[in-house]
This record gives sequence, structure tokens and C-alpha cells, in this order.
Amino acid sequence: MLAVLLVPRASGQTGIGVADPSTATVYLRNSLSSGAPDTTFTFGAPTSTYFAGDWNGDGSQTIGVYNPATATFYLRNSNSAGPPDATFTFGSPGWKPIIGDWNGDGTDTIGVVDPSTNTFYLRNSNTAGSPDITFTFGVTGFTPLAGNWDGLGGDGIGLYDPASGTFYLRNSLSSGAPDATFAFGPPGWKPITGDWNNDGTDTIGVVDPSTGTFYLRNSNTAGAPDITPFQFGTGSEQPFSFQTVPEPSTLALLLASVALCGTRRRRRILDR
Repeated sequence: MLAVLLVPRASGQTGIGVADPSTATVYLRNSLSSGAPDTTFTFGAPTSTYFAGDWNGDGSQTIGVYNPATATFYLRNSNSAGPPDATFTFGSPGWKPIIGDWNGDGTDTIGVVDPSTNTFYLRNSNTAGSPDITFTFGVTGFTPLAGNWDGLGGDGIGLYDPASGTFYLRNSLSSGAPDATFAFGPPGWKPITGDWNNDGTDTIGVVDPSTGTFYLRNSNTAGAPDITPFQFGTGSEQPFSFQTVPEPSTLALLLASVALCGTRRRRRILDR
């Protein structure tokens, strides 16, 4: 009988980015430190919302934008200027985008949140169509988040209350109480999530909008920053994280694990 193993997706090296929505310019830095950007390019249009994800399952997280006026996503498979590799609408104008690996297959896909009801609509492919997952979580007026909070593979969701600096994180894609609730940073700062120490678990951070200083924590709890605070950008841009080194997908790790189990079993048989 073949045993199926659930293998968490391994992590690559995490970098940070900021996007200036007034000029549609993206600035990426491959380390969690102050300094000049390693990559600069234009993509999207002014007033867009910026983020990064592994859109095609190749292990690299690349740029994407969402136009809230038309509910249109524009996704590109490289961190460079050029046309989008995928363009489609999902949700309704004025809704908020959210990005994550909802089914644990190693590919990031899109979602939207209705800010009037806090209803999440998530889709397992980067195409137009009906949502694959729908649920409500939290209260209106908060910022939606996503991340692999428990390190088990597949992303959960969260909310950030800018009025109190409080995070509400949930490990499953469903309605219910948060699995973690804590404050980090002062009210009014910008939230950011990523795998800062490359252990396969996403954790939180905040950015001071007055200085562009990043404060990152390696656990989803209250406390002091684990990484020496650093400045990148001016603080007026949109912050996000991305993977700078390709990470093997969950499926690739699963197949490798099954192959290794089979090799060990054949060796045991030959040794008898």
C-alpha cells in the first residue's frame, strides 16, 4: 500500500519590494536590508495594487497588479517590464485583491475580498470564472492578508486592523475565529508578510509609512522585531515580499519523497 505524505513546500530566499503606484515603477531588493534596489522596472498603470506570486508554478515569485477600477488582474512571469502573461477580471470593481496558494499545489492564484461584507472569493487558477472557495472572515475596514502561517503547506488568510495595529490570522480557508491575534507596530503602519528566515513559515511585518522602515518578525506573535529594522523606499510606496530563489513545488517534493521511499524499499528487499 502506498502511503501519501503531505510535504510542506520548501522555501527560497525572501526579498522585499516596493511599488510606486504614481509612476507604475517597481523596486526589488534581494536581501532584507537597506540599500539600492537590485531590480527596477515599470509594470501596470498608476493607481494599481501591486503584489508578487508564483503564477506558473516554476518556483519563482514575480510581479502582478490589480486594477480596482475594473477588477482586472495583470500577471507577469518575470520581474521585468513587458506585457502581462495573464490578463483577466475577477470579482467586482472596488474589491480588494489577495494572493495565495489556496490548494497547496505550489502555484499562487488570485482572490478578492468584498470590503462591504468581508467575504473572501478565492480561485485555484489564474483565469476568470467562478470562485472555488467562498467564506466570510472578520469585520469590514481591515486589510486582507494571506500566508502559510503554520508551515504545513497551503496558505491561510488573515486581516490587519490599521486602527489598532492588530493582526488576525486563520490557518484554514473558512469562516471562524482567528488562530492567532496579536498587535505588532503602531496604528497606521502598512502590513507585510513573508518567510523572513526561510523556514517555510510565513510571518508578519510592518512598514513605517513616514520613513519606509521595515520591521519584521519571525513568529506570528507580539514582540520585538527579529531582523534589524532597515529602510527601503520612502514609505509612500506599496510594500510586498517575493522569493528570489526558486523553491520546489509541493508536488515535486511529494514525488521525490515517494521515489525515495520506493528506493529504500527495493534496497531492503535486495538485502534479504
